[in-house]
Amino acid sequence: MDTQELYRRGVAVRKQIFGADAVEQRMGALGEFGAPLQHMINAYAYGDIWSRPGLERKIRSLVVLGMNAAINRAAEFKVHLNGALNNGCMPDEIREVCLLAALYAGIRRRTTRTGSRWKCSRKEASMSEPLQGWHEFYFLVGTSAAALTGLMFVVVSINPDSVGRRPASGTRGFVTPTMVFFTTAFVVSAVLLVPGLPQRSLAMLLMATGVGGIVYLLWTRVHHHWRHGFPDQPPTHDPEDLVFFVSLPFVSYALLWLAALGLWLDKGFGAATLAVATMLLVVTGIHNAWDLVIWMAQRRKPEKTHK
Repeated sequence: MDTQELYRRGVAVRKQIFGADAVEQRMGALGEFGAPLQHMINAYAYGDIWSRPGLERKIRSLVVLGMNAAINRAAEFKVHLNGALNNGCMPDEIREVCLLAALYAGIRRRTTRTGSRWKCSRKEASMSEPLQGWHEFYFLVGTSAAALTGLMFVVVSINPDSVGRRPASGTRGFVTPTMVFFTTAFVVSAVLLVPGLPQRSLAMLLMATGVGGIVYLLWTRVHHHWRHGFPDQPPTHDPEDLVFFVSLPFVSYALLWLAALGLWLDKGFGAATLAVATMLLVVTGIHNAWDLVIWMAQRRKPEKTHK
């Protein structure tokens, strides 16, 4: 295999271990001056040695951590710490490596690993720094979604007959989804505030929520009812209803799935996309709840006039 092929394979392997953004940043840190060194690292370290079939990447990561701890390379230890987590190493396993290094390479060097080891445990056991920065945002969104959900119960209880007389398919397609949107935003916000939740576990939950939301919307057949109406009500083909009852809900849950993918891959767009998806669910729910209030008021007005 020629050097260029080793280089291409090495770059791919390196990005899988450390993440594309981190690798691009390190490769470009010294510009043209550092290009030959980066070529050597990519081609020979990752294109050759790290790509050999003799050991799993997880084992290689643990070995590298042990060697860096033994020779007191704190900066390199930190870099490979993130790679070890991406390769499937658990904090307990990394701790055991640090203890072995401390025993055989000197107890004093153990202290320089303590901070990094705890960062390792925090990274695996909790969310990434970008998500932690959204803590207050999700606290506000979660409390707002919970309050709006309660208000929906109040609104419906004030005039239950109007909702009760609506066809079951209409309630399923245009009333209940509003509750689901608020509930989804509340649950997502609550999950993001859970301490110690691993980022990949969060990504799996969000991915399941996004897929489940799309399946739910398909089950309600809201697009069909918008186009064809109900047995007692012809279709209005209102563009505003198409946007808020059909398009935005699908977009919100699709963005939720995309955000989950970004968090799983530890990409920068994950946190921002999740915030957009959550806000879309809340805004869509607010609009649709107001639409329901107007509809209920219009249904009550003829009854009062008749009396």
